[in-house]
Amino acid sequence: MKNIIVLTKSLISEQELEQQLQQLDCEVYVSKRVLEQCLYDEVNLNLLRSFEIILVSETISNNELSWLLPAIKEANAFIIRKTDSDLSGEEKRDWKKQGVFSWIKTHNTLEELRESIDEVVNRKNAKSLTSNIVALRRSNEQKRFSTLTLTHKERRLMTLLFQANGSTVSREELSYKLWGKAPCNSTLTQLSTLTNKMKIKLAEQGIYGDIIQTVWGVGYKLMDDFYDQVISDEVVVEM
Repeated sequence: MKNIIVLTKSLISEQELEQQLQQLDCEVYVSKRVLEQCLYDEVNLNLLRSFEIILVSETISNNELSWLLPAIKEANAFIIRKTDSDLSGEEKRDWKKQGVFSWIKTHNTLEELRESIDEVVNRKNAKSLTSNIVALRRSNEQKRFSTLTLTHKERRLMTLLFQANGSTVSREELSYKLWGKAPCNSTLTQLSTLTNKMKIKLAEQGIYGDIIQTVWGVGYKLMDDFYDQVISDEVVVEM
């Protein structure tokens, strides 16, 4: 179960979000009082550290968020911003530098929200794995794609992502090519599970860094860290 605190100025406006999070087996605490304490420089870090995710409502202005971030990021939780408008790439990069992990929209579908929460869980698992691996000096020698130890389904997914050369592959395309049908609760859950398992397996095989990125509401793509460490061979083009 994921523990989430929602900081908001309006408890009523978060009712739909709270219900969605509970459907995703999250333990949710929606609080106006904790927000007010943070805004008045009375941050209770011991309380905030009991949550894995701090979700900042759109009822909080960007100026207030800038004020909040230096304090609440000390809780070492994943900070998610709820927004009612689309952000540019430059805006997202700026907020990430300040400590925001990801974004959700004001009116999410349940699957979009699940994807955002799963991204946090995947990142947490990857961090945990990395911290438990004995630190060895990375070899300058690249690994061949065919030598990666993956299940058949994982290899097919990795091949589709690899062939995209860093471009995003949509969830629709992945669902059709992996399961032969349009995206549904089952295929989207399996996609999230597959990517999480692949990140862990790749770390175990010495492939480190930001490997697979979830592109919110769209799909997945391989990052430069992967292409820097893995080279193509004949197996890549075989499905």
